[in-house]
Amino acid sequence: MKSGDLLRQNLTPIFQRWERCVRSEIETARTHHTITLHDHLPHFLDALCETLNEPHDDEHADYQVDMSKVHGETRADLHDYDLDDVLQEYSLLRRVIVAFFFENGVDDRLTHRIVHRSLDLAMATAGQQFMDDRKSRLEKALKSQKELNVELDKFVAIAAHDLRSPIATLVGFLEIAVEKSNEPVYDEKALLIAKRSLKMIESLLQRSRIRNGILDHSVFTLKEIVKEVETALLTEISQKSARIVCADDAKLVGDRNAISQLIQNLVANSLKFSQQSVTPLVTINSEIRDQFIEIHIFDNGIGIAPESREEIFRAFHREGEKSGALGLGLGLDTCMKIAEAHNGTLEVADADRGAHFILSLPKERPDQKKGPPSPASLLD
Repeated sequence: MKSGDLLRQNLTPIFQRWERCVRSEIETARTHHTITLHDHLPHFLDALCETLNEPHDDEHADYQVDMSKVHGETRADLHDYDLDDVLQEYSLLRRVIVAFFFENGVDDRLTHRIVHRSLDLAMATAGQQFMDDRKSRLEKALKSQKELNVELDKFVAIAAHDLRSPIATLVGFLEIAVEKSNEPVYDEKALLIAKRSLKMIESLLQRSRIRNGILDHSVFTLKEIVKEVETALLTEISQKSARIVCADDAKLVGDRNAISQLIQNLVANSLKFSQQSVTPLVTINSEIRDQFIEIHIFDNGIGIAPESREEIFRAFHREGEKSGALGLGLGLDTCMKIAEAHNGTLEVADADRGAHFILSLPKERPDQKKGPPSPASLLD
């Protein structure tokens, strides 16, 4: 039986399983009588079934895109929904479909490529439409705030380009891989682009969580965090034969995932802006200063010009435009937001060579948890 036919025969239990996941894992969805994607999911899955049975027919893929646009548009009407929630609905749908095929012994590569391609494209389209519509509503409501509108314009332009372009390229590589499955180099390129797309989306989601003051405090050591970072950046470290040095067992208090993301972003930048013909070296240590613990991150890269020290922490600033290493421009801004959410600071210090960042965090968790920032401050 074709995988599309198998999926079509089980649409009802898949639908019910997905809805349970959404209600369970997306808090915002629990407050609404209906889930917007609920109204279009049968049509979306039916088009996916046809695509699985006829992978070279673009008509079904176009229909999925149309459904995703409607989803993003209707979600933008809900003031308590954000981009995180929109993307997570599709992420959960992907999980349910992949689990269904796994449970039914469907493990052919073509089926999984089509599922991932379809969900990636749908996710990007819905997110794009959501941001476009939300931007339009904000512009109408905040006409007098010109500076805010400029930042929103940058956000939509950069996010739209960086989400759409790599995923569109991914679709192209995957289509080639389907035709030439005996040439693994295409699969490797597709995987590389997919990871880059995922990294961009994760940056947006991490920023959303931090801006909403969602912190899960615990106690951990600096060395543990550095090991996590080394694992996450294993490919980049191997490609450049880089060394990450940290023998510091200093105890830290804060949101472990957020602090790990912060240090990972800094180390990733050190690798990205390394000097040619020089093996990258990142050294991490700490020292106690009054009621704070200072974490120092040194590297031997190209360094940071004094006039850029404040500018690099601005949202959407992309220092890599000068060197060809591009990203969303949210990495260091997210780092600053994480530090501030912990009542800490992040700054660039003087260095004889390379870059030197200092992250300052309270030694102990504040007695009173810092609440979510005001709506206006989220757009600063």
